[in-house]
Parts: sequence; structure tokens; C-alpha cells
Amino acid sequence: MVKMTISIPDTVKEYEPELRFFIDTMVQKLNINRHKGFCEDKTVKDLLHLTGAEFDEMQQAISESQFNFFLECVDVANMAWLSGLKALRMTKYDWDNS
Repeated sequence: MVKMTISIPDTVKEYEPELRFFIDTMVQKLNINRHKGFCEDKTVKDLLHLTGAEFDEMQQAISESQFNFFLECVDVANMAWLSGLKALRMTKYDWDNS
């Protein structure tokens, strides 16, 4: 396992425990879902569609439980991260022609 350190500004230090929990949960869910792949074989439009599906699941989870809602928020954040990662890895030409 690799240890990662994240610095946060003093202006949000009161949220450090919650940020840590959210980010740790993001990493756990990425690990659990690693068999689905990351973003290599998907287009930005594919990822946007998947993000929308996760958002729909998040909306449904409101009526389930606080923790299920939290987990779906993590899934939306992971899909947004994967979408951003895909965009950053693209050349300008690939972006302009996607």
C-alpha cells in the first residue's frame, strides 16, 4: 500500500476528518471496482453518461439511508475524477475530435 499525504489550507482544516473519510472511501471504492477498469477504454462522453447514472443512483439513495446516500456521493465523485483524468490524459487533438 502507498501512503499519500494531502495538504489542506487552514481555512478548511475543520473539515479534515470528513475530507479524510470521504477520500479514503473514494480510494476503497476505486479498489473494489477496479475490475471495471478505469478510464482507458472509455470516451469522455461514455464517462459523462456513467456519471449521470451514478447521479441518478445518488438521487434514489436519498430515500434509502444516510450512509447509502454518502456512498453514492462517493461514486459520483469517483466518476467525476475519472472523467477529469481522461480529459487530462487526452491530447488537444483527441479532445477537439471527441
